[in-house]
Amino acid sequence: MLCLRDIFPVLNGRYKASRYYNCIRYLKSFLYLKLKGMIKLKFNEKLIKLRKASGLSQEELGDKLNVARQTVSKWELGETTPEMDKLEELSNLFEISIDELVKDNTIPNSIIKEIDQQKVESLYKDSQNVKSIIKTYLIIGFGILMFFGIIVIYCLFFVE
Repeated sequence: MLCLRDIFPVLNGRYKASRYYNCIRYLKSFLYLKLKGMIKLKFNEKLIKLRKASGLSQEELGDKLNVARQTVSKWELGETTPEMDKLEELSNLFEISIDELVKDNTIPNSIIKEIDQQKVESLYKDSQNVKSIIKTYLIIGFGILMFFGIIVIYCLFFVE
């Protein structure tokens, strides 16, 4: 499965709130660059992302195409490229045109859909984590405030 950390290396940060902010910032810049056509993936990079987005291992993809796992590995490493009949099978399997698969200037919609789905899931999880952290700090802060309030009231009324 495609992970946002594959696309945005900065998401490996330590702090949840800053990670959430960085995620939004990088997604905005990614979508801006995508709309401007400035992000280009090579065939081997697209193949990796499409295979992972489909939830297939190299061996499973090789079985579907009647080739060895090592052949798929060589395609993904960019050492070799598939023949035309295998390109046709790949385009049918991933439901994209051969142009989208082969040309460096396009990003297949299936990758974008997977990125959008992962973005929503990641942002939701991060927002829930940030909410729980804020809630914890609010409870601790309120407890400390109550403690000091009780001390002040005690000092005002019971200490002479």
